Amino acid sequence: MRIVEIVPVTKTKYRVVTDEQLAFMLYKGELSRYRLKENGELSAEIFQEIFREILVKRAKLRAMHLLTRMDYTEAELEKKLMKGEYTPQAVKIAMDYVRSYHYLDDERYVARYLSAYQGRKSRRQMQFELERKGIPREMIQRRQEALDDEEGCVDETDMIRQLLEKRCKHPKEADEKEKRRHYGYLLRKGFSSSEIQSVFREYFSQRE
Repeated sequence: MRIVEIVPVTKTKYRVVTDEQLAFMLYKGELSRYRLKENGELSAEIFQEIFREILVKRAKLRAMHLLTRMDYTEAELEKKLMKGEYTPQAVKIAMDYVRSYHYLDDERYVARYLSAYQGRKSRRQMQFELERKGIPREMIQRRQEALDDEEGCVDETDMIRQLLEKRCKHPKEADEKEKRRHYGYLLRKGFSSSEIQSVFREYFSQRE
């Protein structure tokens, strides 16, 4: 393959782009070591050495470093690694590596997340946030059912009532505009309209 361009990213790091739409990062010393130049040839043998000895090792170290700082879902970690331009294949190898040691485990991530936010966020909100992190809905539902079996189902009407008590301390003074504002807030938190209406009827009628 041929090197189309070598673009400086920092004072010491460069982005190497080939005519096969492949891009990866190398340091200045590595460019010199492998004698890489724009419009020069990059043999399969040299590329495999760069891939094996630099890109894969660097992707693994980056994955380990990220996971020691915080938990990631598989989708989140893959997105982070792809930004490093280690090549898609190197990212795949790094993902397989951390997964094999159970450093990366979506099932565990979901279980911890649900346990941490159970009773603080609605089921719908937790599901939405986990799906945004790349977790399949089926996995979320499975872990939620397991948590319900272990700890019991959370009554979301109690959560709605507590939030309403914090936001509306003087229900007798609340007009329709204020009620609609609270209603919209609770909807955005993922609570169902039927549960919100049920709590509203009780909360405001007893205080009239």
